[in-house]
Amino acid sequence: MSVGSCPALALSASHSFSVANPVPSAGSAMPASVHGTHASVQSDNEIKAEAEFYDFAPLPCVFYSCLLNDEYRSRMFARIYDNRIVMNHPIAPFCCLTTPICIADSIATFVYDKPPMRSGPAPPPCCCCPFTCCGPPVVYSYNPKCCCIDCKDNCGSQVVVAPANCYGCKRYICCGSPCYTACSYPLLLGVKNADAFISAAKVQVDGFKTRHGLPDSEMAVFEMVSDNMGGELLGLELGGARRA
Repeated sequence: MSVGSCPALALSASHSFSVANPVPSAGSAMPASVHGTHASVQSDNEIKAEAEFYDFAPLPCVFYSCLLNDEYRSRMFARIYDNRIVMNHPIAPFCCLTTPICIADSIATFVYDKPPMRSGPAPPPCCCCPFTCCGPPVVYSYNPKCCCIDCKDNCGSQVVVAPANCYGCKRYICCGSPCYTACSYPLLLGVKNADAFISAAKVQVDGFKTRHGLPDSEMAVFEMVSDNMGGELLGLELGGARRA
C-alpha cells in the first residue's frame, strides 16, 4: 500500500518530517560559535620583531653551513607578535640535497599566557596549581665565549627557555652561570640578534600581561646569559646573567 493511498500514513509521514527537519523562522539567528574568541588569541597580526640567523642556523657551528641549502634557509623564521611567538624549523631529511618538495615545515606557536612565557602546571598531585615554587620561567639569550673570546660568529647565539629561575641561584654559589641553565632547552640556534630578540619579546609579553591582568609571579623573566668558558684560568667570573 502506498503512502498516498492512505491518508493516515500520509499525515504521519508529513508530521515526522516536520519534526526531524525544523525550518528556522525568518527572525531567528543561529547560535554564535565561541571558537577562536578567547582574548589571548586576539591579535593585530603585526610583526613586532624578527630573528636574524647565521647561514649555518639551526646547526651548531659554521663548519656545518654546507649541509643546508637556500630553500631551507628561506623557510626558517622566528617572529614576535603582540600575543605570540611563531617560528618555523623546517625538516630537510637529505640536508643540502633535499629538494623543495621534500622539505617539510615545522611551525610552532607560543601564546604568551602558556609555557614557556608563563608557568605551566605543577607535577602531580598538584597539577592544578601553577609551578611557581622554584620561581618564574626564564627566557634568555645565550652568548658563547671562551677565555673572553666572543664565539658568536662561529657558534651563534641561542634563545633558550627554562621552567624556573631557581630564584637567581648561581652554579658556584656566588659566581658562575645561573642554575637554571642546567635544566633549560633551546628554542632557536644560530641567532645573530638574540639579545635584541629577547628585549623585543619582553616588551610584548609585558604589554600582554598588563592587558590581560596576569600575575607577575607566573610570567617569564627575560635575561641575557654569557658563558665565559675557561675564564676561571684567568681569574675571571665564570659567566653571568643580566636582565633584558
